[in-house]
Amino acid sequence: MTAMKMTRCTVGLALALATLALAGCHRSPSSSGIPAGVRYVPRAEWGARPPVLPMRTHVPVRITIHHTGVAQDPRRSVESKLIGLQTFSQRDDSLASGRKKPAWADVPYHYYVAMDGAVAEGREWRFVGDSNTPYDPTGHLLIVVEGNFERDTLSSAQRKTLDILVPSQARRFRIPEAALGAHRDYAQTSCPGRALYAELPRLRGLIPSVATQGKPAMTTHASGTFEVKLNPQAADDYADAATMGRMSIDKLFRGGLEGSSKGQMLTAMTDVKGSAGYVAIERVTGTLDGRSGTFVLQHNGTMTRNAPQLVITVVPDSGTGELTGLAGTMTIDIANGKHSYGFDYSLAGGVKQP
Repeated sequence: MTAMKMTRCTVGLALALATLALAGCHRSPSSSGIPAGVRYVPRAEWGARPPVLPMRTHVPVRITIHHTGVAQDPRRSVESKLIGLQTFSQRDDSLASGRKKPAWADVPYHYYVAMDGAVAEGREWRFVGDSNTPYDPTGHLLIVVEGNFERDTLSSAQRKTLDILVPSQARRFRIPEAALGAHRDYAQTSCPGRALYAELPRLRGLIPSVATQGKPAMTTHASGTFEVKLNPQAADDYADAATMGRMSIDKLFRGGLEGSSKGQMLTAMTDVKGSAGYVAIERVTGTLDGRSGTFVLQHNGTMTRNAPQLVITVVPDSGTGELTGLAGTMTIDIANGKHSYGFDYSLAGGVKQP
């Protein structure tokens, strides 16, 4: 292949991957905030049906741990387990105790930690969960762990995931360590079982101190549209020009976030159709709900045989000016050829009221 043909190939591949990253990797806002290093299965990936009843919105101020109450099953996929849980949740049914449960709108929990350590998205975090017991889960971010921990023990993969997931969600919503609890702390129940309940003191110790400084910051949602230009750049000498690419990013944001950004994207294609990856960094300059300053967004996107996953987070301590102390996650969507974003954020000094 000549150098000219390789350059054209690289540009084409890079543009194709960028299109996949923007059009294919968009996710619902509820999928925001899951850190790299954890296999994440969003609702669309496991085939979730829409909620069947109205739901109330809330902002999480606590993290509450549950267990599924049934034995761990390494033979079933996490996708199959979530489909079964949603089917059970959305109909009138009987509990193991023989008590009847009414139909719920959706999966009662926000995140499901499977035996293999994967995290599946349940109910969107913005909506209040449900419980078989008479406690009000408003303000509770509900994490359920697969197993009956009166008898089972955490798998090493589950423990590793909890060690990442719990502190990340505490940081995301600025939840202090004292607000990490379990189902049995709020209702007459053995849930989440003795073995899992015994892990809570250790998990509290992993919650970053930033979550305990001052009052918890309110998470605010900003949304709007953006325009983007992606321009192929010359590949580095060490890169495989046929599969790896580099692009510049120029964006204009409108809406809750008004401003522009500049950055760079690195892309990688594979020999397997529908599998690719990209990382990117962009510095945003503008105003966010009336506060001016700059901050940096970090992208981590993968496509696994056409199954997309994208996480966009604010780089810690990158905020300047009135955006000092900014933390948050962004999602992107494309509909009818138009790009839009959702931005869930908090500020260490509190959110400016409109």
